[in-house]
Amino acid sequence: MNFSNETPSSVLRPQALEVSSDATPNTTAPNNNNNNGSRCVSQLTIAIVMWFLILMLVFVIAWVVINPHSPTLRLNSLSISNITLSNSQFVANYEAAFVVYNVNKKVNFCVDELKVRVLYGKAVVSEDEECSERQTPVCVRKMSDEEMKPELGRDSVHSVKPRVFKDISDDWSKKLVNFNVKISLRVRYEYGIWPSKETRLEFSCMNLPVQFMSTKGTGKLMSGGKFCGV
Repeated sequence: MNFSNETPSSVLRPQALEVSSDATPNTTAPNNNNNNGSRCVSQLTIAIVMWFLILMLVFVIAWVVINPHSPTLRLNSLSISNITLSNSQFVANYEAAFVVYNVNKKVNFCVDELKVRVLYGKAVVSEDEECSERQTPVCVRKMSDEEMKPELGRDSVHSVKPRVFKDISDDWSKKLVNFNVKISLRVRYEYGIWPSKETRLEFSCMNLPVQFMSTKGTGKLMSGGKFCGV
């Protein structure tokens, strides 16, 4: 009988190597899964951003095509009462009434913000930023109009320069003062299912002669109303 000349250690060596090879952990598969997951998240994010940008571009183009006209504004009346002149201030109560016209045939709009300033020349004598809380929102349907009546109280007064104060005091003593009124609006256009579009407009109502019956009486607009420019 022939016996092999291999020693036990030489016989066991391949098995030991084989066991060692099988025991090595396989980390390739989890790393690949993580990379694939990150790639999917990145691609999904890019797709969402691109879809949003395309949608916004469609909305912008749609409003360019719709091209809504700006409102038209007419100041119908302006009255000034309870007047006091002191400390470079023309203190008074102001009441205005104006009509906002929607000349669009297909587009409605809402006035969401209103700001009124009364000026003598270029100097602001009264300004009220809280008109919006009392007057808005006012929605105007297509081819229609709405009246707004903002009021500016005595606490809305502004101080003016001494030269301006002297000029307005002289005019008031003559019972005729020319004022300017600036009306700022934030307008929100609405058309069907499309998202609304907002814009800000400032109307200037210039050279408004206000006549006072007496230095203690109420002054009223003489011209009977005027359209205001944008």
